[in-house]
Amino acid sequence: MLGAFLGQTPGLLDRRFLLHVLLPSLGFCLSVAVVLAGSGLNVGQALRTWDGMTGSARALAGLALLLAACLVASVLSGCRMAICRLFEGYWTGRAAGAALRHGVAWHRRRCDALHRVPASRDGALSRYPLPTRPEDFRPTRLGNVLRSAEQYPQVRYSMDAVLVWPRLYQILPDRMTATLAAARADLDAGLGLSVLCLLFGVVGAAEVLWEQGPWSWFLLLWWGGCFTAYLSYRSALAGAHVYAQHVRVAFDLHRYDLVRQLGDEPPSSPEAERDYWYRLCQFWHRGIPRDHVQLPAATESPVPVPAPPPDYTLRIPLPVSGYFWTLTTALGVAGAVALGLY
Repeated sequence: MLGAFLGQTPGLLDRRFLLHVLLPSLGFCLSVAVVLAGSGLNVGQALRTWDGMTGSARALAGLALLLAACLVASVLSGCRMAICRLFEGYWTGRAAGAALRHGVAWHRRRCDALHRVPASRDGALSRYPLPTRPEDFRPTRLGNVLRSAEQYPQVRYSMDAVLVWPRLYQILPDRMTATLAAARADLDAGLGLSVLCLLFGVVGAAEVLWEQGPWSWFLLLWWGGCFTAYLSYRSALAGAHVYAQHVRVAFDLHRYDLVRQLGDEPPSSPEAERDYWYRLCQFWHRGIPRDHVQLPAATESPVPVPAPPPDYTLRIPLPVSGYFWTLTTALGVAGAVALGLY
């Protein structure tokens, strides 16, 4: 999808990969090496281990560290879509299903509360899908921000964003693609750094438990890794807001460019435009001719949908992040107590 854009700006791509992927991966590998060599955060012991190595051993260790960083960066870059979907809330499994239902219910209640406040909070409403379509809500803030951007062309123009976006992106001007790529890079960088910080906390805490080190190191590594992971996730949310807004702007400003590229004339009225995009998406998705008399009934209707009955199986009014912090605190206290009993 980004082939034409990347071919024109290879230097920009290299800088983004270096700053957003390779450098965080190198820092992660170096931090893990220090923790493993120093049996925790004993930097002095790690330095003594480094001083005791010969010159050739240091060169091999440095090369191994660089190769490990490149490997982590490659895996992180290849899994960026899977990581994004994980943070959006596309989970499977019985336990994940319970968390998904609770997260969706919490965000629906928050969205309903925002609709009851003055118009000064209208900016926050753009981070959620329409409350008349409860099936579009996701259990996380990131998922709702991106789902709202995906829902925007469906509600406004009756077009399927999943079908139209790959075609529209090919004809966007260079300035727009550069802006979108920068915003998406900030989003992916924040999520990738969040994963690395969480992994560092897990590895460091496990090392301290294995070595039966001080409980203060365990709490510092575990809670510190989880806290920095949460901060990285919040920075990714800022990138997601910018990216979602640019996606809306791309549909608003350049949808007629796609119409002309397809050899058609822009529709003359909003009603004709909605019918045009709906018929075109049916043709792309199901192969139904655009001049077919009777199309399947549109499922993307702005008519309010009755809300499903509330689920009272989880009554604690916390978002998914609240349960994350509760679990993080409980595991930290349990690990510290276990180390104190040795």
